[in-house]
Amino acid sequence: LIASQLESLSTTWRDQENKRFAEEYQQHLRLLAQFVEANAQHVPYLMRKADRLDEYLQQRWRRVAADDGGGSMDEGVAPHP
Repeated sequence: LIASQLESLSTTWRDQENKRFAEEYQQHLRLLAQFVEANAQHVPYLMRKADRLDEYLQQRWRRVAADDGGGSMDEGVAPHP
């Protein structure tokens, strides 16, 4: 959509500023594509880290609940570190 609007604008705006703007626009599109690709590659890593952290916190919660006898904590509420 934006690309077609830029093309439409280029039909009436034909000076050096238009050319510079169009080149910068294309460069920004490339940078955004690189950013999206980097995120797509990094998100699975972050998800694995979050899963490991969740497992750790669940184990810690179970250990604290077992040590405490479960009597002083609300059931289903993990303690704050």
